[in-house]
Amino acid sequence: AGELKLAHTLPTGQAFGWRRNGDEYHGVLGDAAVAVREHPSTKCCEWRAAADREAEAKRRLDDYFRVSTSFEELYAGWSASDERFAAVAPAVRGVRILRQDPFECLISFICSSNNNIARITLMLTRLREAFGTKVELPSLDDGESIILHTFPSPDKLCDIDDKVLRDLGFGYRAPYVINTCKTIAEKGPGFLEGLRTKTRQECKEALLECSGVGPKVADCVALFSLDQAACIPVDTHVWRIARRDYDATLEDVASITPTVYERVGDLFRDRFGPTAGWAHAVLFAAELPAFRSALPAAVVEEMDAFRDDEKRAAKEAREARKARVAAKKGGTPPKPASKKPVRKATVAKQAATPPPAPADPEDDADLICRPKKSPAKKPSARKPAAKPSSKPAKPAARKPSVAKQAAKPAKKATAAKRSAKPAAAAKPRAAANAKARRKKSA
Repeated sequence: AGELKLAHTLPTGQAFGWRRNGDEYHGVLGDAAVAVREHPSTKCCEWRAAADREAEAKRRLDDYFRVSTSFEELYAGWSASDERFAAVAPAVRGVRILRQDPFECLISFICSSNNNIARITLMLTRLREAFGTKVELPSLDDGESIILHTFPSPDKLCDIDDKVLRDLGFGYRAPYVINTCKTIAEKGPGFLEGLRTKTRQECKEALLECSGVGPKVADCVALFSLDQAACIPVDTHVWRIARRDYDATLEDVASITPTVYERVGDLFRDRFGPTAGWAHAVLFAAELPAFRSALPAAVVEEMDAFRDDEKRAAKEAREARKARVAAKKGGTPPKPASKKPVRKATVAKQAATPPPAPADPEDDADLICRPKKSPAKKPSARKPAAKPSSKPAKPAARKPSVAKQAAKPAKKATAAKRSAKPAAAAKPRAAANAKARRKKSA
């Protein structure tokens, strides 16, 4: 029961072809439509398919979920190798690494560039419905069968116009998908499956020849479909894990070059051995918001503290860039930040020291976005009140509107002259009377 948890495996970014329907997940493996679920009481996984496809469905399910591999034993070994893994493993137990169809996996991760799980799933569903073959999944209540679609072949996709894919929501990825399909079709049947017997570097180099495939996409495809269990796809989550838990000197790295990318992968391979990619996938899942509530409090606090450090460092970098720009223009550079980020202790160190104060969840920009508070204004010195005048105040003259001023420029000039005369000639009455008295006495 603990070997496979569907909710921890199917919707967490490995595969994008499963649809949740009640307590079941519906999908297509090869040309067999299947439904899988966890039994409410035993939590063991059950499956069903059309009667004439049951043998094919069972064979594909066993291969897809790697039922011959004991992940319980792997979890125990990974936990012994790394205390961070041991801390998060209970929260993500049941994550298994899938063995997918290589072509479907390749197209899926080309679509993952600058994307999210929901949108990738929608794009691939539209692709299946437009170019795949209909297959039926019998309903449980003897009603109408559920219609699903197979994933289209490279030959079926390589000759279509990229506008068709753009209309399906693929955007700039459309030509990548079509050109990759042409490459796979030219290589011939079995090309991708043949990469399962190659070395990690040979497999990755072959995938990088495909359009729209970079190092991360190549590693994802190799890990989730081509038996390359030591591949480590490096994205923002993995980069954060590596800097926070394994190598703090990566903070000084300006960019992820190919050398740095390989260095990050080696951090995992040195700890977890030949199945490092599988261990990495479990650690990746633990970073997702869906598992946050199940993680130990110390781990959550450490994650929040590190993200706070990241935000402060990003702010300092922005201020430094503004200062450089201002210096070039001869302006006044902004003041530098008053404090440097202070890294909290790791989980191991926290065990030996008193726990820190709980982090305020509202400080996490990944959870709550809110406008910045404006700084409080200092109270200004109170001016003495003006003495009340004995004369009644004259009502303020209403100024003409902008439209009237534009329409009557001459009248505006005349009014200005009229208003200027009284201003120049106006004198205090007391001063005029004094002058008259001086003349009379003279």
